[in-house]
Amino acid sequence: MLSGGLFAQDAKTVEKLAFGDGDEKVEAIGALVASGDEKAAALLRALADGELYTSGKRVLIIKGDAVSDAVTGEKLAKAPDDKEDVTVNNRLRRELGAALAALRLVSVEKDKRLSAAKELLGGAEPAMLPLVRKALAKETEPDIKAMLEQIAASLELKADDRALRLAAVKKLASSNNPSTKTLLLGFLGEEKDEELKSELDSGGVEITAGIPGENAARKTV
Repeated sequence: MLSGGLFAQDAKTVEKLAFGDGDEKVEAIGALVASGDEKAAALLRALADGELYTSGKRVLIIKGDAVSDAVTGEKLAKAPDDKEDVTVNNRLRRELGAALAALRLVSVEKDKRLSAAKELLGGAEPAMLPLVRKALAKETEPDIKAMLEQIAASLELKADDRALRLAAVKKLASSNNPSTKTLLLGFLGEEKDEELKSELDSGGVEITAGIPGENAARKTV
């Protein structure tokens, strides 16, 4: 259950999650993920489980007979008669799944962190980068840390900051993971900054012609 006042400073995010259109709901999910708070996971889990409702302008979490205000944490004696459930379409369900996996990265349980990292290796959203970095800074298990570094680098490939993109390519180029190579090839095929490619070459990452129409990248020895 959400504690009192936890989301009081972020009522607009909760309102977007409940009342917003599809894009606004996705934006709200991203903001809650970036917070990295376990109570954000509780709110998103409530939405995923069909336990998030609206009543007028109020957003409620209803679990059985327990009813609370999602913004203030105030407990209500019973669910209002005019409650309406917040619907979740397939797009939102996918977003929620990835968001909840991202929030498990900061779990105290190693197995949960490991499964979350494995899941996000298959694809993470840019909004998750702050949380991934937070998890990376705290992680002490070498295998999980290595996966987090790879996830962070894959997200940094999408950054506007060219220095971040450059560093991410160099990091990913040293990986022997086939899926990482595929990701890197896709990035290099789309990257328009020829100066960045030149820097990669001079910095030890060579970009050479591969299959016609594609680029290949390898770490030079």
